[in-house]
Amino acid sequence: MDEEFYKEPKLPEYFLQNYEFKSCISYRKKSRVYLVKGKADEKIYVLKCAKGKRAALLENSYDLLSDRGYDFLPECHEIYHEENKVYILRDYVEGETLSHHVDENEPYTLREAIDIMLGICRCIAI
Repeated sequence: MDEEFYKEPKLPEYFLQNYEFKSCISYRKKSRVYLVKGKADEKIYVLKCAKGKRAALLENSYDLLSDRGYDFLPECHEIYHEENKVYILRDYVEGETLSHHVDENEPYTLREAIDIMLGICRCIAI
């Protein structure tokens, strides 16, 4: 794994003034996902960062999700551009992954699995 995964990222000054870095939850060659804490409200947020083609995709998702109110998706708060990177700040939704739930409990019933799949389909159909 890349050594930079363990280092605190070099975030734009704008974010450092308003948010405190907490952790990195995804590290890829052209994109990162961080947890940050708002200095004013003490709230945890997700900060997505991307460059290159992934930056354009991130920007498009912000445009789409900030124009409409989807109660089943985390709210997009702001977008920031710096050099060739795009940063998007979104609400953090605490919870467990589906695989963790199954590992720690029992498999979902057929009805529960269908409800989960329908919810995912609603999200990606936008």
